[in-house]
Amino acid sequence: MHRDVINKILVNGNSEQLISCSVDGHIKFWQKNFRLIDFIKHFKSHRGAITGLSMSSDNSTVCSVSNQDRTLKMYDLKSADLINIIRLKFAPSLCELFY
Repeated sequence: MHRDVINKILVNGNSEQLISCSVDGHIKFWQKNFRLIDFIKHFKSHRGAITGLSMSSDNSTVCSVSNQDRTLKMYDLKSADLINIIRLKFAPSLCELFY
């Protein structure tokens, strides 16, 4: 269902949800069911390629960064909603969520 090349895929610890992102800045949330993967939600998250995608250790939050629009965006995994946007003064190449 992506229009461009998928560059990152995350699977949460209990393997019920998947998050995929592509080089055109799109993030998609998927739910794993018995022998199927159902689409949940889609975001045009960044203006360019997503350079970093990370999930918290408790599988509740996902963050993405892009070095082209210099933003970090955080998503709640349970509701698959955007919860925070942080504008950065530098071009990020990676991200990692930790407590």
